[in-house]
Amino acid sequence: MADTQPDGFAQGILERSLGEATLTTHPLAGLESRALVSLCATHELCRLGALRIRPRNPALTVSGRRFDLPFAADLDTMARATAAFERGDADERQTRLLLSSATALGGSRPKVCFVQDAEKQDRGTLAVARLPSVADRYPVARAEMLLGQLAREVGIRVVDMALKNLCNATVLITQRLDRDADGRRLPYLSARSLLLAEEGEEITWLDLLKAMRACSKDFGADARQLWLRLVFMRLINTRVSLGKFGFVYSALGRWRLAPATALRPGMEPDHQPVISGAPGLGLRWDVDHLLRHSAAFEIPRDEARTLLQRMVEVISRWKVAAVQYPVRMTTTDLASLEAAMENAQLRKARELVGSRRAGAVHQ
Repeated sequence: MADTQPDGFAQGILERSLGEATLTTHPLAGLESRALVSLCATHELCRLGALRIRPRNPALTVSGRRFDLPFAADLDTMARATAAFERGDADERQTRLLLSSATALGGSRPKVCFVQDAEKQDRGTLAVARLPSVADRYPVARAEMLLGQLAREVGIRVVDMALKNLCNATVLITQRLDRDADGRRLPYLSARSLLLAEEGEEITWLDLLKAMRACSKDFGADARQLWLRLVFMRLINTRVSLGKFGFVYSALGRWRLAPATALRPGMEPDHQPVISGAPGLGLRWDVDHLLRHSAAFEIPRDEARTLLQRMVEVISRWKVAAVQYPVRMTTTDLASLEAAMENAQLRKARELVGSRRAGAVHQ
C-alpha cells in the first residue's frame, strides 16, 4: 500500500490543493483522512504497479479514462503548470491537470504521466515526463540522460529514455518500469516493501541480498546489478536509500530487480558514507567497502576490481559524452556539474585502481 501512495512532489500537490481546500468542489476535498485521499486521488491508469484502489463510494473514484491524461503535445502546458505550482500561483485548471497526471509516482521532482501516442489513445502506452523545477541549479534532464548513458556503458540496466525540447524547457522522457512493452501492468515492490521494513528501521545490504536470494528469478544477475548501481551511485556522489531500488514481478512467484532510473549527481558537498553500528555491511557503502565485500554480491574480488576500473574510466570521460548527441551540454552546463562529478569518491577510486594497476605492473 505504501508503494502506491504518492510522496514528495505528488504529495505536495494533494496537500496544497485538497488539504487546504483550494479545490472545494473536488470529491476528495472533504475527506478528513489524508491516507485515504492519497490512495484515492491517483489516476487509476497511472498508479504504480498492478494494485487497484476502488473506493466503495463511486464519487471518490478518480477517472480511469486514458483520454483524461495529457499527450506529448500537452507537455508544454504541463511544464507551465508545475512551474506555477512550485511558485505558488497555479490556477484551478492547472491544479486539476496536475492532480490527474502528477500524483502517481514518488520522488521530490515534478513529473507527469502521459500517453505517448495520441493516435492510439485507447492503447497507447504510458510514459513519464520528468519536468524541470524552478529551483534547478543545473540542467537536470540532460544530466540524467548523461548518467543514464554512462551507467548503461558500464553494464547497468537503465530504463529507456530520450530528451524532448519544449518551448521553454528540456524534459526527459522515460518509460514506465512497471509496464511491459505492450503497456500491461507489472506488480511492483520497493526494496523496503520486499523486506517488510518500517520507515526508519535500519536495514543492511546483507538483509536485502538475503531477501533477493529467496525471491529473485536470477539472483546472481540481480545481485551483480545491485553492486554495480551502488558503486556507480557512490562515484557520482548521490545518496542511496531503499526507495531507489525496486522489483517487478517476473513469473511463478519470482521477482527481478527493476532497471535504474533518475540517476542524478549529488550537488551537495561531498559527504561521508553513513556507517551503521549493526554487524555486517550496515549502511556503509563507500567504494572500498563495496570492493572488499563484492563476494556477497557473487562477484569475485578480481572481477570487482576490473569492473571498478572500467567504471572509473567511463565516468572520468563524462565531459566528452556530455557535449555529444543526444545530451549536448553547453560550456555553462559542464561548469555547473564540475564539482559534483569530480567528487572525492571518484578521486579516491582513481587512486585505488591506479595503485592496484601499478602494483600489478611491478609484480
